[in-house]
Amino acid sequence: MSVNPYDPFEVPETASERNEPMGSRTKFWFRRDNDPWLFKATRPNHGEDWAEVLAAELAEALGLPHARYQLATWRGQPGVVTPTFQHDGFDLVHGNELLQRLDPTYPREGMRYVRTPKHTIGTVSDALESTRAGLPVDWTPPAGIGNAAQVFAGYLLFDAWIGNTDRHHENWAVLLNRSDATVHLAPTYDHAASLGSHETDEARSRRLSTRDPGFTVDAYVRRPMARSALYGEEKDQHPLTMLLAYQGWVGSSATDAWVERLRLIEGGQIEALVGRVATPPASGPARAFAAAMLKANRERILRGE
Repeated sequence: MSVNPYDPFEVPETASERNEPMGSRTKFWFRRDNDPWLFKATRPNHGEDWAEVLAAELAEALGLPHARYQLATWRGQPGVVTPTFQHDGFDLVHGNELLQRLDPTYPREGMRYVRTPKHTIGTVSDALESTRAGLPVDWTPPAGIGNAAQVFAGYLLFDAWIGNTDRHHENWAVLLNRSDATVHLAPTYDHAASLGSHETDEARSRRLSTRDPGFTVDAYVRRPMARSALYGEEKDQHPLTMLLAYQGWVGSSATDAWVERLRLIEGGQIEALVGRVATPPASGPARAFAAAMLKANRERILRGE
């Protein structure tokens, strides 16, 4: 189905078929043209809806396999809808489930353990390697990308670009083919905690106009609390920053194909992609701040900082 992601879809009031327990927001599955879709509500004073849709557009520009999102409302509540990427005959296995199968001491599912020092670069890499995970289903990789580990590198570079702090162990997954037991990396999904979506317009405007070098947008993307949910080693007290998580994943490689693809996305294209978001749901300061973040993070990645 071809839809305009910025044309809000009105979810029927009685559409809910099954609640989705994962996460902290109201979510439920419903049928749209006989296909399963998920509605995810946006919390008050958050920009999770437009950030999710814009992030999918940015992932498409980069060439990543990604979940599709469309703005939506349900009973007057804003949010997004997304079609399932779980193909018929496949089981979706989230990262924490996969890691628990490999390590019985890995924390069980639940919000209490959504971030754990056991969620390291090494354990995730080992998990993908042990399952011999292949490329996402029905996805053609760009030049230079040939395996699941290289695709996951793209996910981590994408996190660093959009400022996604939510790559925890329930926000990546694999698809298990029940017919032949083959495993495929799932598309990237759930990017609502990115692009400064939780900031207020007052804070955005101040950072955009300040002369204080310690309060600029560039300082914002470098702030110590802007971290991934991936750790370098289990003994570490804090997770890595998004850029360090990417760099830790690719190891000694000076660059990879994803960096070169990001290099091709220049300021004008970033402005055009962000400019597609209307008001509402995103305010002028929200769009300007998101564009400034994307430009600042792009430069950091290309410089290898």
